[in-house]
Amino acid sequence: SFPFGTMIFADNLNDCYMNNVDSDYCKFTKDNFNWVVDNSKMKWKYMEYQQGVWRTDPQDGMMQWVQRNGLNLRGHCLLWSRADRNPAWTLGLDTKEFIDAVYERLDFTTKWAEPYAMHWDVINEMVDEPGNHTYYLDKTGDPEFRVKIFKRVKELIPNTTLFLNDYGILTNNNNRLVLYQEQIRELLASGAPIDAIGIQSHLSEERIDAEYFTYVIEELYKEFGLPIWITEFDWNRKGAVTD
Repeated sequence: SFPFGTMIFADNLNDCYMNNVDSDYCKFTKDNFNWVVDNSKMKWKYMEYQQGVWRTDPQDGMMQWVQRNGLNLRGHCLLWSRADRNPAWTLGLDTKEFIDAVYERLDFTTKWAEPYAMHWDVINEMVDEPGNHTYYLDKTGDPEFRVKIFKRVKELIPNTTLFLNDYGILTNNNNRLVLYQEQIRELLASGAPIDAIGIQSHLSEERIDAEYFTYVIEELYKEFGLPIWITEFDWNRKGAVTD
């Protein structure tokens, strides 16, 4: 069936799993969608807020509920390229400590979620425009570190689909489409096992251009031949909404 998903809050689905009773929220989710992605609690900043202490509640119950109801789960996200989206304690690590911490995050999380998560956004939002999206390169000084991350994840979970994921691509904000294309070329040429391309779509009524959106998707598919998913979608309208 056509993949049609929604962002959920893990706490809500966990409550339904633990109580063995579906709330209206859970009923609506399973009646209208076949994919889900959690809002924030599969991200590193939440899961290892304190170094070495892994928080998997309420995600454990959420994943059980998803599986029990025959839905599919996207993992978002293993890593995020902005410094402020990472655990604060990583800022003070030296290079070796930082690399070890990143690999521990990958090793623990991929195997923990493997029975449930069919997709992972591996490193979120790496296009460095307007800046502040090079945290892993800055901390390691290794221009190949992102490729190494993708390769490690693929070795850990070879049957899981690995995504790039970025924003401002459909609308080409600040030339981000071209920058995304350049990034994908470079990563693939370096051997990064990228399985699919994620396109965030945070739209407003003045930014709707279906013809241009079609052009963007066709250009990406024509060059790379990879599956393309709208991974995040919202349409924000000013003022009252009327029929």
